[in-house]
Amino acid sequence: MINNIALNIGVYNEEHRIRNTLSFAAPHVDQIIIVDQSSTDSTCDVIREWTEVSGFENIYIYKDKHHGYVEPSRKLAWEHSAGADWILVLDADERISDEFAAEMRTIDERGFKAARL
Repeated sequence: MINNIALNIGVYNEEHRIRNTLSFAAPHVDQIIIVDQSSTDSTCDVIREWTEVSGFENIYIYKDKHHGYVEPSRKLAWEHSAGADWILVLDADERISDEFAAEMRTIDERGFKAARL
C-alpha cells in the first residue's frame, strides 16, 4: 500500500485556478510541492491563504524563473519530493476524482506501477 503521496504542481499566474485544485487534491495526498515560475499575479498569496484556512501542513512553495514551459518546474518539484512513495503531477486546472484517489492508495497492493486519470 502507498503510504506517502506527494502532489507536484508547477504554477504561473494561476490565482483563479489553484485554490480549487488544492481543495480537491489535499484530502488525498500527504504533501504538496508547488513550484512557482515567478508569477506576476497573486498565485502565491492565494496558496498561502488556502494553506492557512485549510490547515494543510505539508505544503511547500519553491520559486523558479519563468521558463515558458513546465518541465523545469516539474523537475524541481520532483527533486523536492524525496521520500514519497508515489508522486502525482497535476496542472493547476486539474482535479482528482474520488475514484482515482482511492485507486492511488491501493495501487501497490495490485502490483501496478502507474495509473491514468
